[in-house]
Amino acid sequence: MGAKRGFASEEYQRDFPELNKCPDCETFFADLYCPLCGKECPEEMRAGNRKPAKKVKSRGNGDGRVYFVPWYFSTWFIIMMCFLQPIIGLILTWAGYWKRGWKIFATVLMATPYLLVALGMVLGALGPILFPEELPVNLELTQTEYVELCREVTAEDLYRNAAEYEGDYVTLTVVIDAIGVDEYEYESDYNRYYLCHVEENGRTWEFLLRDWRQDGPVNFAVGDVITLWGQGGGNMEIFHSTKGSLAAPGIHMLYASLANLEAPLAA
Repeated sequence: MGAKRGFASEEYQRDFPELNKCPDCETFFADLYCPLCGKECPEEMRAGNRKPAKKVKSRGNGDGRVYFVPWYFSTWFIIMMCFLQPIIGLILTWAGYWKRGWKIFATVLMATPYLLVALGMVLGALGPILFPEELPVNLELTQTEYVELCREVTAEDLYRNAAEYEGDYVTLTVVIDAIGVDEYEYESDYNRYYLCHVEENGRTWEFLLRDWRQDGPVNFAVGDVITLWGQGGGNMEIFHSTKGSLAAPGIHMLYASLANLEAPLAA
């Protein structure tokens, strides 16, 4: 891919120690006077008196050769291809005449976006294992222990004092009015919510239930009357693409049962 061509250059400055040298014309001659300018050669520039020639500092590839680089190995073209066609740019980078350090730098720079994407995919796959979701319900208790801790509350008291009940173990019987998925929590395995109501003392109290039941819970339907056991969620808010933002006092439901059944349905 483009053979190296050029001419050999001297490793040292050109010099003929046996001849005099004109300091102005840099011409070598055997006589006392420069054949070009006619000036007499100074004593320090005469043969035997001149200082040794200095070594020429190497440039480019460091081998003292001049290279005619093909256009496809030119820096501007390689940089352009690195942006437009990274694979071709990488091939040209390593086949060209850049120094090794620049080749490594260019390779790392081009590979970084792909490495970041791959790292993101790995973390996404390992995320649930490395960083398990923290549930707002207590899973360390058995079902019996959990149900025994829950105390009955009135709908009005829970509605008006939702913040005070946050985290408390409560039980309540409600009617399901709507079922949906919280689109803010689309990555969660527990993103289902229920919009419910309770009729008490001639008034209707609305609540949001977040479903945290485990191991494939039994599906509820709109209109079901259920008794739930869970923990207060304070004033909760969920988002639905068509209904928009919904806010109401909430409960994190861990166990639930149809009202005509005695035992709670965890699954």
